Amino acid sequence: MAFDLKAATPDTAMAGTEHLFGADSQSDADPKIYTVAGLKGYLDTLYQPVDSDLTAIAALTTTSFGRGLLALANAAAARTALELGTAAQSATGDFAAAGHNHDATYQPLDSDLTAIAALTTTSFGRSVLEAANAAGLFGTIKQAATDSATGVVEKAVASEVRAATADKYISADLIESASAAVALTDAATVAVDWDAAINFTLEITTNRVLGNPTNGQPGTWRTVLVDSDGGPDTLTFGNQYGGELPTLDDITTTKAYLLSIYCKSATQFLVTAIDGSDA
Repeated sequence: MAFDLKAATPDTAMAGTEHLFGADSQSDADPKIYTVAGLKGYLDTLYQPVDSDLTAIAALTTTSFGRGLLALANAAAARTALELGTAAQSATGDFAAAGHNHDATYQPLDSDLTAIAALTTTSFGRSVLEAANAAGLFGTIKQAATDSATGVVEKAVASEVRAATADKYISADLIESASAAVALTDAATVAVDWDAAINFTLEITTNRVLGNPTNGQPGTWRTVLVDSDGGPDTLTFGNQYGGELPTLDDITTTKAYLLSIYCKSATQFLVTAIDGSDA
């Protein structure tokens, strides 16, 4: 049976439509659908009203992830789903401005620096990085050698050879340079520092006393070649010189003596003299 929906009024019965809704007669069907108003209300329960946003969504090929976003309970859940971390809640001031020059502020990524960053460094290790040169680095890492530990022994200088400075090694060239004569200073009592030289010279200007040596090293020798700027002059000895002391009372510009002094102890010395004049 045909019916004219355009000609119907909201309250007009729509005879012949019962079969559209699965009824055998109008009396079997819901009476509300036999008027235009009733049909509209019924259709509203079956269909979504036209909406441009929903139409656009309907055109998408959605994913389970995308549809899951629509069901998120709150913003915190959204941040978790999008893996935004705490940055999503940071203040604007926590980020660099758009015109910020990152290249001038930050170190470019470097594999060596990344490896260093992974280390648990020590103050000693960091000090090695601050060494100005090879000598500075060596000074940081060297260990002094002992009779029970391997380490570094520094080369002695001539004065350290004469003074028998501990923990220094003697090279062949120092045997000669350390033996070079060192002049004693003329005085009423001439001071003798055992550590100052191996071989001394002394020119006296009048009668003098050769003072007791300081810093004596038992078992070692020193020599003194003594002459005068005029003379004849006499040289005598301090009270720590033992044995038979030589008599030196004719020292002149041409008459010299070579003294050999042996250290028995820090306060006891033996002295001998031979003619030290030129040939």
